[in-house]
Amino acid sequence: LRKPLSTFSPPNFRELLIWICELGRREDDGKFAQFVEKICGAEIEFKGLSVRYESPSQGWLEFGWRRPLINSGQEVPLNQYPRYGNPYCQAAFWSENIHIQHQDEWLQLDWKAGQRQLSAEIE
Repeated sequence: LRKPLSTFSPPNFRELLIWICELGRREDDGKFAQFVEKICGAEIEFKGLSVRYESPSQGWLEFGWRRPLINSGQEVPLNQYPRYGNPYCQAAFWSENIHIQHQDEWLQLDWKAGQRQLSAEIE
């Protein structure tokens, strides 16, 4: 679903795009056609560089260039969580070193130095 936002009148006309991406799965959303129908029927409101979207799965979401993400009236932190938080890697959001490991296989990323080390090359 693409809805361009036109701002300014000619001769300073330009088009701004705000992208909304919602993922789904058959177990929660039914067949793909049903999912598409829900998404296409969702209400969307634009005001300048802000958008308000009634997500079929999340409720009202609001976001803007200089505004926080709001989900159903509650602010959602965008950086108060780990960048990676799973059984294979635990790393803070702004970590310069990332270590990923599964059993004896590992990958070490050093973003600052631009280096990558592996336990073994994959054939």
